[in-house]
Formats: sequence, structure tokens, C-alpha cells
Amino acid sequence: MSFGLYNAAQTFQRFIHSILQDLDFCMPYIDDVLVASKNEKEHISHLRILFKHFQDQEIRINPSKSNFGKSQVKFLGYKITEKGIQPMEDKVSSIVNFPKPSTVQEMRQFVVMMNFYRRYKFVG
Repeated sequence: MSFGLYNAAQTFQRFIHSILQDLDFCMPYIDDVLVASKNEKEHISHLRILFKHFQDQEIRINPSKSNFGKSQVKFLGYKITEKGIQPMEDKVSSIVNFPKPSTVQEMRQFVVMMNFYRRYKFVG
């Protein structure tokens, strides 16, 4: 499928979701898949299952664009660790140090930044 097509990303997302819907340890987002495991042994087992699903559907993985066995990853503006999901420090710093808006445009920019991390409380 060519990603230049109008709805290619949505179509691919639905396809990947349908393939992985029975794998509760996988979180697909377009062409990225996060695999959550408690330890290295479980992670290897999860990867084998995932790779089997991909092999059955003739999906190929590019090893040079893949990361395996990471204890933390940056994903969609968040840092995901064994402790949970946290906002990225540079983004928090940008919010905390944002100058007082003096125009409507600056206010909109600030509201967009705040809305992205609305579930977190900032002290600064």
C-alpha cells in the first residue's frame, strides 16, 4: 500500500489493529508497535508471538528501524517506563517556562501545549 494515498494511514492502522487485537501486550499505532513485558524472558516470548503474527500476514519488519528490549521509550510525546507514562521533560520545561502570552496567537499556542499534557499537574 502506498502511503501517498489519502486514507492509507487509517487503513493500515485498522489492518494492524485487526492482526494484533488478541495480543494484549501489544499497542499498535500506525506503523509502530509497543510491546509491554514484565521481564526479558516474557519479552522474548511476546516478540516470538508478535513475529509469528507478522509472518502469517507477510508483514516485514525493518530491523534498522526497530528497538527491542528497551526499559524506556519516547513515544508520541511521552516517556514510557516500567513506572508508567510520564510527560517528556523538555516539553514540561517549555510549558513551565512559557512567557506570559501577549497575543491571541501566543495564547492559542499555550492552550495547545497545556491541552496535550492536561492530565498532569505542573509546578513552576
